Amino acid sequence: MRELSVVELDIVSGGLSSATSLQDSLEGASNFSSLGVFAGVAEGWATGGYVKSIFGLGTLIARIGGAVIGGTTGFIVGSALGFIFGQSNSAGFQQQVRNALGTGVFG
Repeated sequence: MRELSVVELDIVSGGLSSATSLQDSLEGASNFSSLGVFAGVAEGWATGGYVKSIFGLGTLIARIGGAVIGGTTGFIVGSALGFIFGQSNSAGFQQQVRNALGTGVFG
């Protein structure tokens, strides 16, 4: 048997716990916003590549626009979720994402 992560333990026990203090909320918002920006920019850039155009100019514009919109949205959503769930939950989730990226799950 493997050991469950912090996020998995919270899910098994009935849901993610919320932040315990204002400091925990602020740390969670600052930690989770960076992951939101990274994910938003990556997703915006990737989906912008599906646009077909002459000389690739439209593709470049779509990718840049997608990266800007995705990064902004990721920052807002990541900050809000980090503020609600706190630093410990956001740190646990970030570690799971890093582990998954390292094993090629998203590739």
